[in-house]
Amino acid sequence: MDKYDWFEKTGYTPHAEQREFHDSDARFRLFVAGRRWGMTLALTKEAEVMLMEPGTKGWVVADTLDMVEAIMSAMHSNLEMRVPPPWNVNRPLEYPWGSTVEGKIGQRPETMLGVDDVDWIVFDNCAYSDKRVFELCRNALKQPRTVVVKQRWHRRLIHRILPFWCKPKTESLPGGKMVMATTPQGTMNWVYHLFSSIRSAECSGSIEYKDWWAGSYCTYPNTPEDIELMQRSMTTNQYRQEVLGQFVEADPCPIGYTRHEPFSKGKLIIMDDSENTDKLEENDDTTQKD
Repeated sequence: MDKYDWFEKTGYTPHAEQREFHDSDARFRLFVAGRRWGMTLALTKEAEVMLMEPGTKGWVVADTLDMVEAIMSAMHSNLEMRVPPPWNVNRPLEYPWGSTVEGKIGQRPETMLGVDDVDWIVFDNCAYSDKRVFELCRNALKQPRTVVVKQRWHRRLIHRILPFWCKPKTESLPGGKMVMATTPQGTMNWVYHLFSSIRSAECSGSIEYKDWWAGSYCTYPNTPEDIELMQRSMTTNQYRQEVLGQFVEADPCPIGYTRHEPFSKGKLIIMDDSENTDKLEENDDTTQKD
């Protein structure tokens, strides 16, 4: 079944930015986005498509058990498969068409050791997990390889064809795929360095990350009704990170406070708080004189 046919059947209509993610056929995909962009939903739908391939083995990875259960529960409901509660995260779930899926928690990386036969992995909120979890997931994927295809010859042809004419037929098999999504978590995080390396390689034409695709998206084109509430409770850097989906440094927490213009204009305004700063300096002078 085509990917978008399955989306339509399950009532999922991806917006333009989600389509850009789904259309990529890269082996490794990483996208960062603001809150409520639809990261988990897009990951879940992509996992369903890969799970429907017969005979595949997949992992659902997240930092906490709740995140893993949320994705797997949504997958099971869409596939109309009943799972008896409670289910064991470390036990793979088997499907009638021969595919299996297993949940992995980032806080327990020891459960990912010694595996190298996984066909696909979805990694939600990867910035909240340690870099070691990412490396273990990457090592658990099947590697691209070339196999010899067995050929069947008719009995009469076997005696007529010389042995050196019967060259073995080979077939290239793609490696396992991994899809990662997260909200940015500062510029000291391993996700930031990986994202920057992928983008730099794309700009320079390097083939070091030729199997990678990276995308960055903001929240407000999709959910404008919630932006005002976020603006009231966030500083500038928090707004850039959680809503605009940008990698920013730690918030310096200046004396002057910050607010944002209405969402439709899409600009940031730093309020002039010089009067309050002058008053604070005057109070400091008076206390020193006293």
